[in-house]
Formats: sequence, structure tokens, C-alpha cells
Amino acid sequence: MNTTENLLAYLKNADLSQLSRYRETQLKGRVTDFRDYMNRLIKRSGRRRSEIFGLADIPENYGYKILSGEIHTGDRDRLIRILLTLRASLDEFQRALKLHSTAVLSPHSPRDSVIIFALYHKFYDINWINDMLRKTGEKPI
Repeated sequence: MNTTENLLAYLKNADLSQLSRYRETQLKGRVTDFRDYMNRLIKRSGRRRSEIFGLADIPENYGYKILSGEIHTGDRDRLIRILLTLRASLDEFQRALKLHSTAVLSPHSPRDSVIIFALYHKFYDINWINDMLRKTGEKPI
């Protein structure tokens, strides 16, 4: 099993000649670019970008700029709405947020805990999540 701890231990004990092999075997096919990662999620969803932006209530032009990397939105909620529309899993959420250099969802955050709950229970409806957030005194996404 390639846990982070195992991979770090390998790198710690590796010599320079083993670095290329590590990159070929452990990182092959791994997407490290936000735009590429989102393209994969969008393709898997089967939805058009314009449909995604409409469902996420994001102006289409702005949405295209977010996904292309042309702008780096500080508004984490817009990205969360896009990911909900894509029906992303919690792991996919965390990966996308990391690649976007945005704070990942934290179970320690009262607000994030509602979103995490929704993801675990496959409640991707933005209105449902916003209702739950309001009921718990949190700001809607």
C-alpha cells in the first residue's frame, strides 16, 4: 500500500538514481494541474461546462476563467458549487481544492462539516446544502 508515509520513507532512503524510477512508477498518470484535473471530472460527469455553470449559479464567462486557470478565485464557495454539480467525491473535492491552492474541507469547521456530511451521503443538491447550512447558523455556499 502506497501511503504517504511509505512514499516519504522511500524518498528519504532513495538515492538520486532511484528518483526517476519513483516518478515513473508512483506518479505516472497522476494529474498535478488544476485545469487538467477539472477537465477529467467534467468529462466523467458528461455535462457541458455551460450546464455546470448554470447549475452552480456561476456566470458562464467567470466559470470558464476559473476552470482555465485564467483567474484564481479567492471565492472557495464557487469552486465548491462547481464540484457539487460534478458530483465529486470527498477525495475529489480535496484534490481539486489542493490543486487550486484553496483550503480543503475540514471536519473541524462547523460549516465544512455540513458539506462533508452531504458528500458522504451523496446529497449534491446545492439548495439542500444551503438549507442545512442556514439551519445550523452557517453562511450558505
